[in-house]
Amino acid sequence: MKRHDRQPDKTNPSSGAPKGRRSSLSRKLLLVLGGVVIGFAIDEWVTRIWLYRMADDTSFSQIAFYEEVPLKHRMFSPHHYLNYCNTPNFVSRNGLNRHNSLGFRGEEITVPKPAGRFRIAVLGGSGTYTIKVPDYRQSFPAQLEKQLREHYGRANVEVINAGVGGYNSWETLINLQFRVLDLQPDLVIFYDAINDVHARIVPPATYRGDNSGLRRQWQKPRQALWEHSVLLRLLNQRLHFAPLRYVGLERYVNTAGSYMNLESHSPDTVPLIDVNPPTFFRRNIENMIAVARQQKVGFVLSTWASSPMADDYVTLPQFQRGAAEHNEILKAIAAEQKTPLLDLAAVMPQDAQYWADGRHVNEAGALKKAEFFAKFLTDQNLIPK
Repeated sequence: MKRHDRQPDKTNPSSGAPKGRRSSLSRKLLLVLGGVVIGFAIDEWVTRIWLYRMADDTSFSQIAFYEEVPLKHRMFSPHHYLNYCNTPNFVSRNGLNRHNSLGFRGEEITVPKPAGRFRIAVLGGSGTYTIKVPDYRQSFPAQLEKQLREHYGRANVEVINAGVGGYNSWETLINLQFRVLDLQPDLVIFYDAINDVHARIVPPATYRGDNSGLRRQWQKPRQALWEHSVLLRLLNQRLHFAPLRYVGLERYVNTAGSYMNLESHSPDTVPLIDVNPPTFFRRNIENMIAVARQQKVGFVLSTWASSPMADDYVTLPQFQRGAAEHNEILKAIAAEQKTPLLDLAAVMPQDAQYWADGRHVNEAGALKKAEFFAKFLTDQNLIPK
């Protein structure tokens, strides 16, 4: 019986040649996959070096997780009464911004207050803090102090920036009571209104006097698996395939049921301004005045100014209406309580040269605002000569 060499059966999957081709294909796929993994790892490494050593503050704040930021560069920290506050001894990555050891933006504050010094504390949110001005020496309160000293001869005046980004009248009331009064101010200025609009854009059932519809205790948010990659977060920041939500306070201190983020910009939230009236805003302001008067501290109100820049959410109807209502309440309280009020909204220029966005002034706007306040304070004889 003759032996015949067996020829490969091309139709049989277990035959030799197709198996070789499959092995070759598998090797190629593994090489491609390995190349992708190695390439991704290299890109991830390069991206991390860029983020932590070379990225500007804006990109850094949009990409880095808060827990990845070195402690001295974290602008905000949890607080047992206030939920959060400015981090004491904070220094910005570019070195231009700083908080003192008490957590106020600027230089150290001497306590007890030196004899002969007239101390002013400016309360509010990011508009007072002047969040869009990188150098703390050019913030609105710092420029107010400079104006009063150099242009009005009030050399003994000191102005403290007691603003904290995101604070509304609830936090500001507590800030005044538990932190600012310890600085022994002679005069307090309140400047804000827009942050309390956010507090009203919540489900009506949760709109309460303790602001629990908007705020919850500081809590680390959950992170999706892909968010652990800096590279993917950078791509997200560029391509917007998911919300940008890293260092921003909203994920740490706002309730899941609030409309603070994109939902608050929806037309569907317009009716909430009517359903949730500004009752608590009025009460909080009145309580601030009462606390200050009981401690024999002067109090000054100001309307909130903005610019109709098309790329800012303050131009939306719910925020326009809310801010206008709050400004009218400030005027009414000033008249009822015989409290000095600067109608900044009526005099502050809306030109783009003064604004970083529709809510926040730039350096030129901070100076312009300081000029208005300095003139008002001296014209009203609120600062001793």
